[in-house]
Amino acid sequence: MSRNNNVECVVLAGGFGTRLSPLTDSKPKPLVKILDNAVLELAIQKVKRTSVQSIAVSTFYKSDMIEKTCGLIDKNIKCKREKHPLGTAGGVKNCISGNSDAVLVVSGDAVFDFDLQPVIDFHFENENDVTVVTFRKENPTEYGVVITDEQNNIIRFDEKPAWKNVRSDLVNTGIYVLSRNAIDRIPENIQYDFSKNLFPKFVRESGRIKSFCAEGGWCDIGTLDEYYNCNRLAAGGNGFMTAEERVSVSGLNRLGIHAEKDVYVSRTAHIGRNVRIGRGSVVCKGAVISDDCDIEGCIIGQGTFVGKGSSFDCAIIGEKVSVGENCVFPEGCVVGDGCRIPDGTVLRKNTRVTVGTDLHRKGKTDMDFSGNTMVFKDDGVAVFEGEKSLSELLNFAGALSIAFRKSNERFASIAVMCKKGTEHLKSTFCAGLLTTGTVVFDCKEGNETLCSFAAKKLETDAAVFISHNETDITVTVFSEQGSVIDNEIERKITKIYSSFCNDTQSVECNASCSRTVSADVSELYANSLIKYTEKVLSGTSLDGMKISMLRDELSNNLSSGVLKRVLESQSCIVTNAGTRDMINVSISEDGKRVKIRCSNIVLDHEHACAVVLKNAQKYGFENIFAGESSPDVLKNMVKDEQLQDKGMFCITEDAAACAAVLVAIVRLSAEGVEKLFSDIPQFEIFTDEYIADINRGATVERLVKMYNDTKNYSGDGIHLTLSEGSVTVIPNRARGFKIISEAHSMEAAKELSVKIGRAIKNEE
Repeated sequence: MSRNNNVECVVLAGGFGTRLSPLTDSKPKPLVKILDNAVLELAIQKVKRTSVQSIAVSTFYKSDMIEKTCGLIDKNIKCKREKHPLGTAGGVKNCISGNSDAVLVVSGDAVFDFDLQPVIDFHFENENDVTVVTFRKENPTEYGVVITDEQNNIIRFDEKPAWKNVRSDLVNTGIYVLSRNAIDRIPENIQYDFSKNLFPKFVRESGRIKSFCAEGGWCDIGTLDEYYNCNRLAAGGNGFMTAEERVSVSGLNRLGIHAEKDVYVSRTAHIGRNVRIGRGSVVCKGAVISDDCDIEGCIIGQGTFVGKGSSFDCAIIGEKVSVGENCVFPEGCVVGDGCRIPDGTVLRKNTRVTVGTDLHRKGKTDMDFSGNTMVFKDDGVAVFEGEKSLSELLNFAGALSIAFRKSNERFASIAVMCKKGTEHLKSTFCAGLLTTGTVVFDCKEGNETLCSFAAKKLETDAAVFISHNETDITVTVFSEQGSVIDNEIERKITKIYSSFCNDTQSVECNASCSRTVSADVSELYANSLIKYTEKVLSGTSLDGMKISMLRDELSNNLSSGVLKRVLESQSCIVTNAGTRDMINVSISEDGKRVKIRCSNIVLDHEHACAVVLKNAQKYGFENIFAGESSPDVLKNMVKDEQLQDKGMFCITEDAAACAAVLVAIVRLSAEGVEKLFSDIPQFEIFTDEYIADINRGATVERLVKMYNDTKNYSGDGIHLTLSEGSVTVIPNRARGFKIISEAHSMEAAKELSVKIGRAIKNEE
């Protein structure tokens, strides 16, 4: 058993905690308090209740403050300063004695209320190389997600995945037990991380790395939102604290204080008359709340004084702050330690006051409470609402410019295209880019498919498509590969955008780097597709063929206009007076989907793609690609290396390219249109939404294990294979799931969707 083994502990306490500013401007993150206890102190208390024989603390930022605190907790605790950042694993290696059988690693900036001894016991009983303590979170997208098999072996780590890529609700808590074998594999005196370096190595090499799922309470305090929510949980009695420190709600009420449930008020705090303390509030040691104050869901730090008649709503007030009378702090305000706020001060929502500021003499800056303004409403899609949308559009343009600027370049290059009728919005956006030093490729009007093409063809850092409806402006951002941007770049843009909106960072002016280049993308697109069609036809023309396209589409849809030009370049006759015997083509406004009608046959986009993919090899077509999010039936028709958009045309997402190649196949084939169209796999696709407030991460993990599909990680969502067909389940960004069912008939596909819906509700 573990109690007979020599186990030492390392507490990691070297982080800067910049996202917790201004709270961490005067102290390191491990010394930030939950209720009246420093996070580091809470962690060490948990460690001291185990069989661990020695404790070391790894420090870097404000090391002297950490060392002083450790000395007060236990003089036997050893602190080891890092001369330069060594990463999580490097910091542990720097601290250990080298004589132990295992090392318990504890994060000094997270709070938990479960015992650690069972973790140590589990590690030795299973003879693990690494034990990772995990915890279930309903929103795992802000953490490192851990994926396990039925035996709790860790098979994959996903760092802060987008919702569409969430496979589990298990998150990494930063608490580990490492065997001697694992410790020996950490290099010395270089930056080396557990989650980025060591653990993936054990997964690749099939080492014994297991998950221990803890129960109870755990919260990371990496952001102001998380810190705030952790204090609210603790105020509600959910661990993390010593119960004797608080005055009960009934005790407060007996003193004439109107206190709601789930509040924490220290026994040493002084509360005046006619004070209301709303739910979730925290009033720490030595704080003074004067008469007639209203405190709603706030954190009031140790030794802080609040004058008469002041009103706070969901704010964070640091330690030893002096607040005058009749002050108002609305939602999201954060005041650093030692600030002085004069009488009658009314802060704006989300105001941030830095450490030691005296507002009798100085001004203030603003920020979002979490520093993370939510601008992306869908993957790669930002939406701006209301009257301020034009100013927000300028800030967003500036954020894009900086986010896409490469480290070795002075400026970024961004292609900008807009929907017809939104030229004024494009001009505003381009102006925002130019003020921050950007080479702007003005791509005029178009659609999303042409914008995606522009990023690849022009080799820009990004491409932007702007559209609007009666109230909202929508900006879709594409990467240099032509796909919508990933979760990581979204976070980067959002952080910069938030700082602009809240005046914590000024928009960088670098106009000397800026210039505008006019780019006729529809011309480039048409020429590229013409060349490809010529290559496909290999000298055969479309002379004599007649294709019908609707007049309205030809005049309003650029993709339809391009297709007309491509077909006519090969001597095809394009008319808007179609007959049943003609191939009738219709393309969606965004340029992504095509519908084909001929005789009694109607092909939707997926079936049109099936015709192209089935005949690609037969006629020697090259560079035919299907996107990774394509239906399974289409994926099975191409080689693995064709499941991505390496070329200029991805037919599953490009209607004009799909239609042009399909028409060429009809000309090259001698089988006749009806035979050609009917000689494809029999399948139907049904798409549905399951909208409910449900733990999406846990549900996805359960579905994967229920249908034994643990190895399928490509594309969006999870892909479940059943005897009746296949189903893709994609967690929505807001709530619920998108369900895409594939089967031999529409009836069977709908039944599959219902079956998976029942499984989601855990009724199977």
